[in-house]
Amino acid sequence: MISVIIPIYNVAPYITDCLQSVINQTYTDLEVLLIDDCGTDGSIQIAERIVQEYKGSIQFRILHHDRNRGLSAARNTGIDEVKGEYISFIDSDDYIVPNYYERMLDMMRMEDEDVGILVCCCNTDTDGVISDYFPTNVNTRVMLLPDEYAEAMLIPTVPHMAWGKLFRKDLFDNICFRVGRNNEDTLLALDLFPIIEKEKIKTVIVPDRLYYYRQREGSICHSIENPLFLDLVDNCEEILKKTKNLKPHIYKNKRDAYVRLLFQSILKSLDMREKGKSIYYNYCRKLRNIPNSIAHQLFNSSDFKVFCMMKYIPCIYYSKYASRKRS
Repeated sequence: MISVIIPIYNVAPYITDCLQSVINQTYTDLEVLLIDDCGTDGSIQIAERIVQEYKGSIQFRILHHDRNRGLSAARNTGIDEVKGEYISFIDSDDYIVPNYYERMLDMMRMEDEDVGILVCCCNTDTDGVISDYFPTNVNTRVMLLPDEYAEAMLIPTVPHMAWGKLFRKDLFDNICFRVGRNNEDTLLALDLFPIIEKEKIKTVIVPDRLYYYRQREGSICHSIENPLFLDLVDNCEEILKKTKNLKPHIYKNKRDAYVRLLFQSILKSLDMREKGKSIYYNYCRKLRNIPNSIAHQLFNSSDFKVFCMMKYIPCIYYSKYASRKRS
């Protein structure tokens, strides 16, 4: 059996497509856990009606939160309740092809017992316009050995998202999603590193495009009220610390990514009102740990000057920016 975890929060225009794509699966030994995360647009009522009208062999269960707790907590609620041998995550505004689970399970079972994660390629649906999504360069089946997983996830050549994958259930015996953090899928991939290395778990990537990721306004990553860059910086900083002892080129890749992300996040914080000022100065302090030689290699001359001003005299740059905004 495959346990499918679908958190539901304010996705009324999309939840029917999502659940209908599950109902239409050619493989039906599924338990589908719908996690009601207390949205306000009637999404869960739509889901309940669909489940009540369904007459097939797929097992649906609806689990209710008492308040909105976020995507990570909703997924963890599902993980605590699963009964299947494998776990799959679907975001409730996405959808899957009819043979998604049949293909994923067939490909998982044709491998040896050390395979713990199966990854398919995905498409993006942007207002009905379909295009290839990451990874775009996979044309054949790829096997990642345990010591290759970290590099593939961090460089990255493999998408870190929890959706579009089939996981062996035992991988979640001692880990869960980080509650209260955006970009939680990156942290899950990070938490899986030691398990994969210790248990000698293999990861398989297949070229089949079986999952459709819907890009839409109003999602977490597009929400102005929920500035994603705050957690992106913290997550990248955590990853950087944990990759210090990995291969030098992996560490350099993440260090450069961190510097660019920190710099861009400081600029973004300038456009936030009250909260932005404290974020700005906090992040400027982090710049003091970055050697100028690294920044000089990464930025053009204009950005490098801004970098130095933020690093050494952030108050002057902030006041200049504020005066430009007022004028």
